[in-house]
Amino acid sequence: MLRNARELAKCEDPDINAILKQCEEKIRGDNSYYSISDYEKLLRYCLDNKNPGMIPVLQALLSEEFIKQISKSESLAFFDDGSENEQKEASLFNIQFKLLLESVKTKDYEKASLILGNSNPVKLNLNKNISVVELKEMLPGATLLHLALKNNDLKMAELLMFHDALLEIKDYFLNTSLHYAARGGAEAYEFVKSKDEYNISQKNIFLHTPQDYLTIAKLPQIRMGMLTDQFTAYMKVNNFDQSIILDDPVDPVTGKNIIEAMHRGICQGDSFLRGIYILRGKDSRQIYNRMVGFIRDWDGKLESLDQPVTDLALAKDFPKLKNLFEYMLSVILFLHRHSRQIVGIDDSAFVSQFQFINNKNDKLEFKIGSSSYSDKNHFIDYLEELQLQPNSILFVSLADKNIMSSGHQITLVVDENKMLHFVDPNSPYRIPEMPLSRAAFEAIANIAFAYFNRVDRTSLYHYEPELQPTLSSAQRKPL
Repeated sequence: MLRNARELAKCEDPDINAILKQCEEKIRGDNSYYSISDYEKLLRYCLDNKNPGMIPVLQALLSEEFIKQISKSESLAFFDDGSENEQKEASLFNIQFKLLLESVKTKDYEKASLILGNSNPVKLNLNKNISVVELKEMLPGATLLHLALKNNDLKMAELLMFHDALLEIKDYFLNTSLHYAARGGAEAYEFVKSKDEYNISQKNIFLHTPQDYLTIAKLPQIRMGMLTDQFTAYMKVNNFDQSIILDDPVDPVTGKNIIEAMHRGICQGDSFLRGIYILRGKDSRQIYNRMVGFIRDWDGKLESLDQPVTDLALAKDFPKLKNLFEYMLSVILFLHRHSRQIVGIDDSAFVSQFQFINNKNDKLEFKIGSSSYSDKNHFIDYLEELQLQPNSILFVSLADKNIMSSGHQITLVVDENKMLHFVDPNSPYRIPEMPLSRAAFEAIANIAFAYFNRVDRTSLYHYEPELQPTLSSAQRKPL
């Protein structure tokens, strides 16, 4: 803990002590003690203050010398918890990195220059792969330089590279700096190409080259976002957003509840259904992909929902477009009602939940579960030791209540040909299936750990479907 402003005179120069006293109300409020987060508040205050006299104070606060001084074991300025000096230093540099990340995302060159010019880029870990939670974007493992290139902020990119940001680092989707530059546009793309020789045909995990992002007229929207937008529009044109969808006397569910849940990613039916259809075989996968295609191509007009489905195989069960929406919405409603069990992988109830969207004679057998993994390599070893077989489905719960109250779930599915499918509802595009191998498990672990740097728990099931070529009306249960 940071005791109070007067005690800081023991471990800092008079300028820093003076500014802490000056900012005491802004930083501390009515509290009697400071916390480690007050270092962040103080840095923010100094960065936002336009008074030139504040610059020397900010320079001192950002300096490695100051960090070392207040991290000494005999100093009680910011710490009174017995932690090691290295841990103290790392936590303070992490705060600097957080503010630098904000500056890069908002294109605030002045603040970024102040931080980079007065801190230690090595201790800042300038080239680190940033987590999804920290970044607040589905770009697992992106670097600061990647973000600047994606924003076509070449002035920021030059600044970062001047302080030893590296172009050759990839994110966990295997995107290169050239992939990010292509998303920023032709100018950023040529900027990166001019700095180094790049293989313009190098593919990411989605099998996209940098030129795929550069040459298309419009970058493809995020896969899940597209479905979410379509279902939101469907709810609104039918006035479901103003209605009670599930009339439960204890816990009624409104259309607004469903729209909010879809946008939070809790019950987007695409990812859950995708895992099931993978297990149901090639015919079912094709049917499902065509269902999603019709939903994705809807023009958003109410009258269009009465158009006939032109796919003969689908038309037997879903004669009109609105029937496809009705079925998919019923799945989303179900997932919303049972989202706690599904996201939490509740073994006692999962079989009945799973069978809601399958044949009554399908069999789902629980095999084994595991507790948390905080070491990525141990998790990779665990995946190898499972020796996954065809028709295996592994649910992986990602959570850290210290960071977020709710978690996230990813799914690993092994199809009839021993190909591994990785289903992540936040993934921008469908990840192609991979051969069962340690390399595949490493790629999956990198993405999984990019959320909370840990795995909360896993549950492995074996699924035996009663295969049929289509979903018949009789199989679709009402809510």
